[in-house]
Amino acid sequence: MFRSWITDLPTDTPLSLLVRHATSRWNIETAYHEMEQALGLGDYEGRTYRGLHHHATLVSAAHLFCLEQHLNPKDQATP
Repeated sequence: MFRSWITDLPTDTPLSLLVRHATSRWNIETAYHEMEQALGLGDYEGRTYRGLHHHATLVSAAHLFCLEQHLNPKDQATP
């Protein structure tokens, strides 16, 4: 299957940057799926915008914490 992307980046943009932009959707979808399944983004059943905003903010903070722990794991042997 041939895939193509249309971009408004300059013609002298490095290939690595083009690939990063082309594959960024996968990263976003993966993060959203993790927040929805593991952190409960889709579990809110309230009726107010304030409550939804509060819930989404807490889920986003929890996702940021999990991402930080994944990218910078602490050495368990060091006290």
